Amino acid sequence: MKNIKIINYFMLIGMLVLSTSCDDFLDKKPNLSLEIPESLDELEALMSAENQINQGGVSDILASDDFFHTEQALQTESNEQYVNTYLRNFIPEMYGDRIMPEWTIYYGKIYVANFCLQQIDNINRTQTNASQFDRIKGNAFFLRAYAYSELLKIFTPQYSEARLDESSIPLVLDTDINTIKDFAPLGLIYTQIFEDLDQAEILLPTIPEIRTRGSKSGVNALKARVYLTMKAYDKALDAVEKSLAIDNQLIDFNTLNPGLNLPIVPVGNQEIIFYYISGTYRLLSYNPECRVNLDLYYNYDENDLRKRIYFFRNSAGNINYKGHFTGRTNFFTGLSVSENLLIKAECAARLGDMEKAFDALNELLSSRFSTEEFIPISASEFNDPLGKILLERRKELVFRGRRWSDLKRFLGERQEDFPLTRLLGDTLIEMDESPEAFVFPIPLEENTNR
Repeated sequence: MKNIKIINYFMLIGMLVLSTSCDDFLDKKPNLSLEIPESLDELEALMSAENQINQGGVSDILASDDFFHTEQALQTESNEQYVNTYLRNFIPEMYGDRIMPEWTIYYGKIYVANFCLQQIDNINRTQTNASQFDRIKGNAFFLRAYAYSELLKIFTPQYSEARLDESSIPLVLDTDINTIKDFAPLGLIYTQIFEDLDQAEILLPTIPEIRTRGSKSGVNALKARVYLTMKAYDKALDAVEKSLAIDNQLIDFNTLNPGLNLPIVPVGNQEIIFYYISGTYRLLSYNPECRVNLDLYYNYDENDLRKRIYFFRNSAGNINYKGHFTGRTNFFTGLSVSENLLIKAECAARLGDMEKAFDALNELLSSRFSTEEFIPISASEFNDPLGKILLERRKELVFRGRRWSDLKRFLGERQEDFPLTRLLGDTLIEMDESPEAFVFPIPLEENTNR
């Protein structure tokens, strides 16, 4: 009966998502005749359904400069949304008659989190069930915060105090789908994320039983990620050091076999703090026509093992990506020790502590270079030490879902990253460099149904 309830509940969420091409997802009413999960075991099963809970969108990777298509390859793609996203044609009609994945995916997760928080209030916390009770409630807060952080990345401009009162996205904190939620001020969304994470940190274990669940380490890693996007470098550094005090293991790339199709596997990978993957498309990932940005590829030193672990040359001579932390063709977009070290390095550098910054960077690079060839580096070797750290961030986190938010915060600061261009035949398409240009349009139904 428990499994039937869980399946029925996800069928409900699936029906809501699939109907969004005609109606507003946030305006859908659930079929209350379905059996609803009620016990702690059922709620935990709901929160542990990896394919629903731990998979997000991929539009930001599609719009980034990690890869490119030829005009001939793009002409084989019939998905209007894919083509517009790749070309960064961010117009209200860009999604065509298809569902906008990120909107429905993340609000679907928010609905699940809200449902669990609602249901768990009907269960008594006892000495016997306290551990499971806290874990479920903490995961719900963590999941909701994670989903809102992803929505901010896609649908709102770069954070600034001047924008805090601007209308952003709906803030949904309950399961009432009869009421259309207002678009909340941007600052309120950020406030809710940190309130949720504070609650989650109290409730969650230091380290999770399995890495598809939240933890105190994951909470602080996510806080650090969000603070970094806000350019709150002191707060990001404080949070990331708390996470690194718990999780600090890296994969030694010297132990990996670059000859494998997927050299990195998630099982036993302690570098992963929170396992989360992207969606994918036919032309993405292992498709030969998903060609890696060559300017990026040639930035890897020959002794940098990532050049062979992350990439391969296909039979047509093109460079493709294979460095998935997922053991499959979906991109890993979750939280990791490697990302944490890069946040620590960048924040320390921006705060003037170059010794701490390069200690963190060297800790990462020592696991990525051939043992015999690695030589620690120092800030004094570079005219632009911060630029070196950001380049290593670029190289380490390729196809990891961080590039879009980085580009947003680098606007007006790091000219080497701009302008963003796409070459379509003989036509060079140059992207506007305003903060608004990096914002995906909210699906039309969200406005027309109000």
